Amino acid sequence: MNADVICLNEPPLEFRYGQDMIEPHDGLSLFGPYDADFSSHPRNISYAVAGSEEGIEAFGQWSHRIQSVIYPEGDRRLWPLFPGFEAAFACNWPEQPVRGALIDSKKLNEAVSGLDRYKRTAGVVDLYIDTIANLKNMMKF
Repeated sequence: MNADVICLNEPPLEFRYGQDMIEPHDGLSLFGPYDADFSSHPRNISYAVAGSEEGIEAFGQWSHRIQSVIYPEGDRRLWPLFPGFEAAFACNWPEQPVRGALIDSKKLNEAVSGLDRYKRTAGVVDLYIDTIANLKNMMKF
């Protein structure tokens, strides 16, 4: 086996206004997404959320938080400034989902308490898949 290591340079990424940068955080913060001025670029995001009551509440707090600038704590290269969703992605992130569905916390706690990791994983995933499938069916026109 050959012990030589070849280090490849990071390829530049293209952002809005044809600007190239290696670091995606910087590119989005400074220029925005590549397709921001295209007619196909979404102006609004629609989403649904599924989870326990606590999880949906935490998601709501996160959704509110990403509306504005988030200043880093600690190393700025590891945790760069986030300019807010609209500034970074040139589209609106509504604080409230279009739809939401609760997963029973008791069932979720039972699923995560199993000793067998495969059954535990399958149980949690199945709860979310079933809930998402129900949401999908509710949203059909």
